Amino acid sequence: FPLLTLAAAVIGFLLSTVAVTGSSVSLEGENLWIIKEAPVSAREVLDGKAVFQMLLTVPCLLVCALGLVWGLKMSLAEGAVLLLFALAFAGFMALMGLAVNLLFPKLDAVNDMVVVKQSAAAMLSTFGGMIGALACGGAVWALTGVAGELPALAGCAAVLLLACGLLLRWLHTRGAERFMELL
Repeated sequence: FPLLTLAAAVIGFLLSTVAVTGSSVSLEGENLWIIKEAPVSAREVLDGKAVFQMLLTVPCLLVCALGLVWGLKMSLAEGAVLLLFALAFAGFMALMGLAVNLLFPKLDAVNDMVVVKQSAAAMLSTFGGMIGALACGGAVWALTGVAGELPALAGCAAVLLLACGLLLRWLHTRGAERFMELL
């Protein structure tokens, strides 16, 4: 039974529900000008929002991943690849949510609940993460027959890290420009 793939799928699905950055720009609302006038660059503000989600996510992620590794009696290699995948997916979720929120901000919401529960960015970042988790699970499942379960999951983690790099590049260039154009 593919326990490593199943553990990765569980972690991916759980991480897809953590969409802090999917509404972090929109939550600034009409007060966004305060952050834009601060003596920090837009790049630093966006990095701070992504790092904040990682600070919230990583401790819980470590407990979950290490608990799965211990409980399922995985090898050291399996545990390392599972942890790499989990961290890569967490980073992807933080950066993807931020990118989506910059593309679909809701700065005129009547209250924070509308931003977090009903905005397009919040929904797209959550459901986009779920689709990403399903895509990773499908890719690992398909590649397991060809390369084996461990290399397939490692390859998926590598693709996620590449996606993180591309998203980070976009956020530092066009995303920072978009942030300064808001309001």
